[in-house]
Amino acid sequence: MSKWRPSKYKNIYVIPDVHGRINELKLILNRILPLRKDDEIVFLGDYIDRDKNSHLVVDLCIDLQKHYLNQVVCIQGNHESMLLDAISPSNNSNKYLFWMKNGGEHSLVGYLERSGIYVDSPYSVDRNRIKDFIPENHKQWFRNLPVFYETDKYKFVHGGCDPLLDLDKQDPNVLIWDRSIYNFVKKIQNYYGNTESFSWNKTIVTGHNGEKDSPLITDKFMMLDCSVRKFLLVYELNSRTGFEARYGKERLVKFNE
Repeated sequence: MSKWRPSKYKNIYVIPDVHGRINELKLILNRILPLRKDDEIVFLGDYIDRDKNSHLVVDLCIDLQKHYLNQVVCIQGNHESMLLDAISPSNNSNKYLFWMKNGGEHSLVGYLERSGIYVDSPYSVDRNRIKDFIPENHKQWFRNLPVFYETDKYKFVHGGCDPLLDLDKQDPNVLIWDRSIYNFVKKIQNYYGNTESFSWNKTIVTGHNGEKDSPLITDKFMMLDCSVRKFLLVYELNSRTGFEARYGKERLVKFNE
């Protein structure tokens, strides 16, 4: 199979919101690996939840970072944040239920089965024991995920940001959870048909905000989450091209904006 390297000298592959879809992620990686020395992969968070194979996605991301060192960037999504809240020593039933009801129950089933435990309902597991079924290297990986990544041309966050402030000056919860910049850009595009007047310098790249009509791609802002549309997108920034890995399919499909 030919490798997808649309940019001659450097490719920046962006993969948003995997949500445990290990087969689709492997399809994508089969087309872009091995990376050349200047290529990068940037994951936009939400590796887990909604699918019991979430733990396998985490395994794969950890292995990728070990193999490619600084060429694979994984930032934290709100689902990783919810898991950490749910297993923290100061957890409470509200945080536990919030995670479980937002797809965490599927992640927990996967971790239980990984441990050889099969239950009729993941809710039968004592919430204070959940952390015992998650491998220590997974928990450490979740805790160490940065909440943003920045290059000379791009700002990567999972949720959103204030485009006029330095990322390191912003509340991490905004970077992980915020939807306001996506809603703002979408509104401007719907009203005026373009977004050329935006004054910030670097292009902001996010996931998290997926809707049935997503993604949203403009010169200064990109929202690439396609999980609601039931496919995993890989988008290469220098060529502005992409491929879709559709759930249950064995071949990638060219992405058309």
